[in-house]
Amino acid sequence: MPTPLDTFFDPADGLVVLCVRSRPLADDVSFHAIPGQADQEVLSGHARAPLRTIAYAVGPDVKADDGLTISVIVGSDPGLSLYAGTYAVREVEHVNDGQEARATIRLSAP
Repeated sequence: MPTPLDTFFDPADGLVVLCVRSRPLADDVSFHAIPGQADQEVLSGHARAPLRTIAYAVGPDVKADDGLTISVIVGSDPGLSLYAGTYAVREVEHVNDGQEARATIRLSAP
């Protein structure tokens, strides 16, 4: 049964990306997330390897040191292409009464 967060992370709204979590000896997991920036250095153009964030509905098992590939969904906002690439997950925290998660990620390959 869909939850209110499923609607919030709906790819039809054009503001989410497709994420694929990879981990050795585990199946890949796909899910939708809303990307964002994690630090001021990025926003001012001074960071070389920016810290970024993804927010997503709790469900996918994402942990620090996982690999994450972000792809832009056809028909999404063209500005989301900035986030396409391969990332390393730095940390994950649960927010919004534990129903939403936010992961800090670092770009490893565009």
